[in-house]
Amino acid sequence: MQTARLVEKLKPWWSGYLFYFGKPVGSAHGELAGIRILVACAVLELWLRPACRDLIQWLGVPGRLWSGLALVTLVLALALGICRLWIRMPFANLGLFGWRKWSSAERCFFPQLLVISLIAFVAMQSKTLRQIPEHSAWVQSVLVILSWQLIWGFYQELVYRGLLQTELVRRWGPVAGILISNLLFTFGPLHAYHLSSAFANPGHLSIFAGIFVIGLYFGIIFYRSGNLWMIGLLHGVGDFFIDGLAMMN
Repeated sequence: MQTARLVEKLKPWWSGYLFYFGKPVGSAHGELAGIRILVACAVLELWLRPACRDLIQWLGVPGRLWSGLALVTLVLALALGICRLWIRMPFANLGLFGWRKWSSAERCFFPQLLVISLIAFVAMQSKTLRQIPEHSAWVQSVLVILSWQLIWGFYQELVYRGLLQTELVRRWGPVAGILISNLLFTFGPLHAYHLSSAFANPGHLSIFAGIFVIGLYFGIIFYRSGNLWMIGLLHGVGDFFIDGLAMMN
């Protein structure tokens, strides 16, 4: 009996690893909003994001780091504006709700997963991290890159999980919705540039396996929790260590 009570008391600390967050799953939007979501995703990824890249280049924002930060800030602002003004969905329905509305399982699971991720990434990138202080103005560079990658990771999760997955799950159910949205996340315009690298090095195609697995994990967490903050921040941290640190060289 005491063991059962202890397990129940500690449940918020381990239930997230089983994708249980103590919340109902499902979407509250209708068909019209769903059509707007699909149009918004297509417009953002096929037109607005490339157009923003061209705009930043035309404006002549100096430096690769500052231009990258400006680009992702602009596209995230546009995506949030489209959600609010055109799709007309409350941000809470997309997984953007305050800390007070997080379940106890979310509050326990997210810090644990963040710490585990940081330990793993620091171990993997220890050599690169030791070399960072050798660069001039390294503190500013790290802060700009970190901001860039956090915003970029959050944008990806907003579009592919908060918007696209939410609508496809509503239409076709969780299995098909999560899988199809993740396939578009993996092989769509977001990561299509990896295909050009694969022409010269076919082994580079293996990166799609990693993208798919990580995306699937985030997709399941989002479906079970409805919390976009968790996966958006975790995605951004991963991007910082995987892609961002390489920009210091």
